[in-house]
Amino acid sequence: MDYFRKVTLDPNKDYTLTLSVVGSLLSGQVREVGGPVVAYQTAIDATYASGFSGLFAFSQVPVPPTDVTWDNFQSLTVPEPATSLLVALGIIGLTVLGRNYRTTQTA
Repeated sequence: MDYFRKVTLDPNKDYTLTLSVVGSLLSGQVREVGGPVVAYQTAIDATYASGFSGLFAFSQVPVPPTDVTWDNFQSLTVPEPATSLLVALGIIGLTVLGRNYRTTQTA
């Protein structure tokens, strides 16, 4: 879909908004409940490679209030490759140290 295409939502219909962030890939879509996707957009942004995640709802009109349902929210901490490498080297080092210790005890 065209990024600058204006989408007008029908106030008599219900819609779902889906947002997804995986690494630096951001994507979002608006879908009519039980119907087709009416708007879709993706972007790549690595500005905030780490930080906090959270959910919020906002409405400029007090009546009716914003109605929000959060479903399948998941936030994972993915270790950096350097951290995984240090952990692996530590495990290897402890294994070698344990073997050397057993070898010197039996000799």
